[in-house]
Amino acid sequence: MTTLNDMNNNVDLCYDNYYLAPKSVNLVIALLNLFLFFSVFSVQASENNLDQIPWAEGSTLHVGANTKYANYSARVKWQQEGGDWCDKEGKYRGSNFYVNAPVEDGKVILDLSLLFKEYQSKNFVYGDVILKTNTGSIKVASKEAEKTLNLPYIYFKNQEKVEFLIPEEDTYTHPSTTRSLGSRKFISIDKKNLALFRFKVPSSVQNSANLHLTVTGSISKDAQIEVYRSCYQPIHNQKVSKGIATKFPLDNGIQNLSLIHI
Repeated sequence: MTTLNDMNNNVDLCYDNYYLAPKSVNLVIALLNLFLFFSVFSVQASENNLDQIPWAEGSTLHVGANTKYANYSARVKWQQEGGDWCDKEGKYRGSNFYVNAPVEDGKVILDLSLLFKEYQSKNFVYGDVILKTNTGSIKVASKEAEKTLNLPYIYFKNQEKVEFLIPEEDTYTHPSTTRSLGSRKFISIDKKNLALFRFKVPSSVQNSANLHLTVTGSISKDAQIEVYRSCYQPIHNQKVSKGIATKFPLDNGIQNLSLIHI
């Protein structure tokens, strides 16, 4: 595990090399070290969940997740505006949900066994649950709800024990606002936004993992909640043909890191 001291040493090394290298290389060194610093920070913040983007609930109106940013205060953007998710087949922004369920008697119960067994097999400390609807919208109580009985929770049942876990974080995004909505007492779920929940992953998921949600407002007819997972899908994977080095003939080929020697 990389520590803050290690990261500080990396930054110190960046400064040492900065004054010893040509200006064109200085820029590359600085950018590489900056990338390393924030990459390590992001991975640590998401507790080694390498394929989950580190979204944040936020504590005020503009510091957490919104329709453009996964974490506004850290300037971590979604790969695509509106948010990122993967379906059961691993398809980015796919529609093959893990499970879906309708509202019954003011409640929604979703079996997340398959999703959390997947998280457990990858040794994730935390697992994200992304909720959308097939049509219309549904409002459910958030972890900030006033009534304890209305709190969202997952009921984990194993052979050895039973666990009830409420979310570590929950929020939702909506294209109508850039505000962070994590402090609200409800979560709005529909096709236009992402409803985000983060739960601690138990050490073993053997029998069942049921997410219980309490509906707090009116619902659209025939609306059902669909489950997806959080994922990080880099979209800048195309080969760069031109860049700043094209303006400096002696720097041509600098994008090939093997050419850099310090």
